[in-house]
Amino acid sequence: MAKSDGKVKVMGRWHCPFTMRARIALNIKSVNYELVEARPWDGQSQVLHESKSNPVMVHGDKSICESLNIVEYIDEIWPYAPSIVPSDPLERVTARFWAGYLKDQVLHIYDLSMQTHSQQLDEF
Repeated sequence: MAKSDGKVKVMGRWHCPFTMRARIALNIKSVNYELVEARPWDGQSQVLHESKSNPVMVHGDKSICESLNIVEYIDEIWPYAPSIVPSDPLERVTARFWAGYLKDQVLHIYDLSMQTHSQQLDEF
């Protein structure tokens, strides 16, 4: 199997910003994939449960977790243009810094919004 061969699945919540990050990277590279909606309450997403991460990308027989790792994997496995991750080491480390910073900020806001949504459902 060539390294870019194999079926691609993204397991996560469609509205999760980290799942969106992985999907955007796949779309930039024009990679066909299947979105598998994660439903942790019904035990359907075993790989997602084992990794304790959202999203998980399955490529052939390989599982990759964490959206930033997935983006780097996509850029390396499908190296044709456009490139997602800068090739210059300083630019790459700067991009990783800002991606990590934004991840922390988005995660905080996303968690707050999910808590608010959950509270609204409880009150309903």
